[in-house]
Amino acid sequence: MRFSVLHISDLHRDLRDEVANGPLLDSLLRDIEHYDNQNPPILRPSVCVVSGDLIYGVKPDLPDPGPELDRQYNQAVDFLIGLADKLFDGDRGRLVLLPGNHDVFYPAVIASSTRIDIPASAAERRLLTDELFAPMSRLRWSWREICFYRITDHEQYEQRLSGFAWAYDLFYQGARFFSMTPKDQFEIFDYPTLGLSVVALNSCYRNDPLQRAGGFHPTALSAACREMRSPNRAGWLLAASWHHSVGGGPFHNDYLDSEFLQLLIDSGVSLGFHGHQHDCVDERYRLGPGKRKMTIVSASTLCAEPRNLKPGVPRGYNVVELDTDAWTGRTHSRHMVNNSFNLRMPNYKCLLSHNQTKSSIYVLGIASLLIR
Repeated sequence: MRFSVLHISDLHRDLRDEVANGPLLDSLLRDIEHYDNQNPPILRPSVCVVSGDLIYGVKPDLPDPGPELDRQYNQAVDFLIGLADKLFDGDRGRLVLLPGNHDVFYPAVIASSTRIDIPASAAERRLLTDELFAPMSRLRWSWREICFYRITDHEQYEQRLSGFAWAYDLFYQGARFFSMTPKDQFEIFDYPTLGLSVVALNSCYRNDPLQRAGGFHPTALSAACREMRSPNRAGWLLAASWHHSVGGGPFHNDYLDSEFLQLLIDSGVSLGFHGHQHDCVDERYRLGPGKRKMTIVSASTLCAEPRNLKPGVPRGYNVVELDTDAWTGRTHSRHMVNNSFNLRMPNYKCLLSHNQTKSSIYVLGIASLLIR
């Protein structure tokens, strides 16, 4: 079976210079129309993975954040509905959605917390810093305000993804629901005709603008891995998607600890999709003594503002072509030609094609899965 996966991520718009849904969707569809003319030609996508950050979000000091939050999510849902209509004849189940850190509602985090100013006593300061770095701490540090915040209303804190849940339910028209219970925040998308299964994970467990590190609820991750090992998926290509990147610089903390990949690898997952770092990166992992490996592809941002782009890295998206008969694949990185949205009609071209042959990581992973 040969098919391709459209991988887009980080849809959060440049709020100071937004491009409308019509021109953005037209630019994407116009680029897809050119796939047959590429060398080699690119397969038209059968599935789309949207790896988080549907919106930019709102600041906590906005007097009435509700209408702006609703506007951004309605804009994102309208774009995704248009994508499903144009590419998949209206089949919204062909799109895999999951949250990112921009989907976290910052005002809910502040509303659920109590501000703690730096105490004068050295002993009190030491107690607070010990609490800050303790496992599962509810204490947060704000560099902007130079003070602590302690989460005192845990139920309200867990509602920080309620906007995403609302948009999720709206998009899937009740066919799928995003749970507000962290241990249940994963969803499996099966595509039997393709022999493909994608598990969508929430990497925003305990994540908020004051604690930027990504993470998974351990029960959600283990349950997802257990379900992916179901015998009815034997022989399928198993993939996973989450938002945060799996590595960062020494002064960064907004990424995931890569040790979770071993659980996915041991569960037969061979291909991963994520966003967040606004760049296209192909990464390969083999953790532990086993031969099973995993290939991970990161997508750039589709339409974020220039301040959220790395120098020299334009907006873009990926097309991942797969052949589950030969167990080969190819990743096409499509980059926006005009970096300014002032033209109101962005264009794309291919700047990178990454070929994966039988020696590729996820190919070996699939082979190992089939003989177990």
